[in-house]
Amino acid sequence: MKCAQTTYKGGDSMKQPMLASIDLFLQHLMVDKGLTQKTIRDCRIQLCLLFQFIEERGYTQWGQLNYEDLMYYVKLNVAVTSRASTIRFLKTFFTFLYQNRLLEKALNYETY
Repeated sequence: MKCAQTTYKGGDSMKQPMLASIDLFLQHLMVDKGLTQKTIRDCRIQLCLLFQFIEERGYTQWGQLNYEDLMYYVKLNVAVTSRASTIRFLKTFFTFLYQNRLLEKALNYETY
């Protein structure tokens, strides 16, 4: 997967559902929320970085992530001044996955 696109044609079939869910979320932001192309691009970049982090950890499903993983990701990849907005974005993404039955259980947001 390249950060310029999230198309999941070919490649590892275990990761295709994850990549498809990124595409679905970005489409939701564009169509349902009416966000600008720039905002969609920024969201795509954030999700690409998260996906690369997940790949490095050997995960093949969103549900394998836990709170500690996400906080480690945020500390590694996000400037201190942007951490709160990144955490809000991650909450939005994982809530979308859960509400659309793409994630079996909701993450524990009380600890964010």
